[in-house]
Amino acid sequence: MGTWLLAFSQSYYMGGNAVLILLLAGVYTSMFLGMFILIMGRKRRQLSSLGMVFLGTSLSLIFMLHYLSGTTDVYSYVILALGLGAIVTGLYDILRFFFRRRVRGM
Repeated sequence: MGTWLLAFSQSYYMGGNAVLILLLAGVYTSMFLGMFILIMGRKRRQLSSLGMVFLGTSLSLIFMLHYLSGTTDVYSYVILALGLGAIVTGLYDILRFFFRRRVRGM
């Protein structure tokens, strides 16, 4: 519930568009889900990598929201770089795990 309230307040600050409210709520929800998966998956490498992908996706969506609202600055591009880096790192870990598993099985 707090996630939706945070999204509503951010969207109101950006102009109060209903689409921005829903998009921001989805971004914040996926960000918290990604953090939860990162914390719970510390023992399991695949879950931790999946959390990084969720987190990177939500950071990239935050950049997209800044870009759509016309408020991009240096920090927006830093957020985009962090998000893309998290996505690439998470996907690399997941793919490396699956390909290593397949080679050992043969």
